[in-house]
Amino acid sequence: LSGGQIDFEGVTGVVTLPKDYLEFMKFSDSLVTRDRDAWYLARFPDGVVILELEWLSEMENVISDTNYWATTYVDKSGPLIPSGFIVIGANESGFKVLLGVDQDSADFGRVFAWKQSYDSWMEGNNTKGFGLAGSSFTEFMNSLSPRDAL
Repeated sequence: LSGGQIDFEGVTGVVTLPKDYLEFMKFSDSLVTRDRDAWYLARFPDGVVILELEWLSEMENVISDTNYWATTYVDKSGPLIPSGFIVIGANESGFKVLLGVDQDSADFGRVFAWKQSYDSWMEGNNTKGFGLAGSSFTEFMNSLSPRDAL
């Protein structure tokens, strides 16, 4: 990692990781939180959803998952997630945890929940958008709490 940059290759290319996420990954490279009361709020345009974080992926899976969801498939009109985001984690209810990595965007460093879909971004069943889960990776991690505390 040079200056927080990592080459995701494929459709994603070179990504600059936010400093707090980079430091976390250098320290742990993943985190399993299933059944450990790691719940968070995701603020979608149509309302708030309470979600349980199951895991944060190791970098190898962050790269492969991001390239998978950012690909435009033959039968699709566009990618499943927009550019400028990487898939850093998930939960069993079909939501992925995304991190903004476009340094020119207001979303850089912000954490979002996304309802997994196999439709192109903003088409078919992929129109829920993103639910803001933290204005930074640190804020997201600090917000994790037992469900009854939310």
